[in-house]
Amino acid sequence: MYIRSLANQLATSTPHTFSVFAKKDQLSYLALETKFFTVPTAIVYFDLDAGTVGTATNCTGAIQAYPDGWYRCSLTFTTDASDGAGYGNIFVAEGDGD
Repeated sequence: MYIRSLANQLATSTPHTFSVFAKKDQLSYLALETKFFTVPTAIVYFDLDAGTVGTATNCTGAIQAYPDGWYRCSLTFTTDASDGAGYGNIFVAEGDGD
């Protein structure tokens, strides 16, 4: 399952952060992904059981604990010099890199 949102045009050659609040339910992994902002795609996985960042590709991931099992998960990426439009995706996952 995933959620996709269309982003507005972002400034080029600039770092941007995409974040969500998440809490573990039946699956304990979450992935955030950007598509079409930069080449190649940026993706990072989060372990909501352990509260840790998993594999990150073409970006930096961060996780911050909040009360009652909630986490703020974020992906920071830099747009390239010519492309500032794309998507942010949120996936539930079965494991790191899944």
